[in-house]
Amino acid sequence: MEDLENSTIKSPTYPPYSIYKETENIYFIDIAVSGFGKDDITIENKGGELLVTGVYKKPEIEKKYLHRGISTRNFCHSFKLAENTLVKGASLNDGILSIKLENIIPEEKLPKKIPIM
Repeated sequence: MEDLENSTIKSPTYPPYSIYKETENIYFIDIAVSGFGKDDITIENKGGELLVTGVYKKPEIEKKYLHRGISTRNFCHSFKLAENTLVKGASLNDGILSIKLENIIPEEKLPKKIPIM
């Protein structure tokens, strides 16, 4: 696997996101998606590329804002995944979309101790 810590990310900065390592093989991508619901977000794994797209749906009743600091524009993030990385699931809690990834290392690529004869 291309190390997730050094993976190629070709994404805009909106909405902000973080990538963190939970264990040696488990990673998470957290994306701040305040204002978006589960039906507004699509997650696709296409040929080693994880695409996260959000389409904002305007509410039926428009608010008259005095100050608007929470952005509600469409977005698309693209993350290049290594061939050994599996997308294990996603959840949306408190405005944070959390995508779980697992790096599966094949047996032949695991470190091996060589006995001394």
